[in-house]
Amino acid sequence: MCCLGQFSLQLDKELQINDIKGKQIPRDIPGGEIIPLLTKRSDSMYSSQIKDTVFSENAMAINDDVHTTPEVKISKLRSLLKKYKYKLKVINKK
Repeated sequence: MCCLGQFSLQLDKELQINDIKGKQIPRDIPGGEIIPLLTKRSDSMYSSQIKDTVFSENAMAINDDVHTTPEVKISKLRSLLKKYKYKLKVINKK
């Protein structure tokens, strides 16, 4: 699940690696719980569906851009996270 998988494990201490394994997007994570910054409940009064947040959609677009380098992706993710008052620490960068 790219960077969002790592974020989800850090933002929701109840999640385990097996909960996110094979999932493509944050709203696919089982349990129906909201993960701060990554998922939200639908705005519709007829549905309590879990949706990805604008942050998640923007982070996925950065990550999935095949026309950029990992360094540019890291820079863009840092800028995006700064808007939400979070910091990105890259570990084991290759």
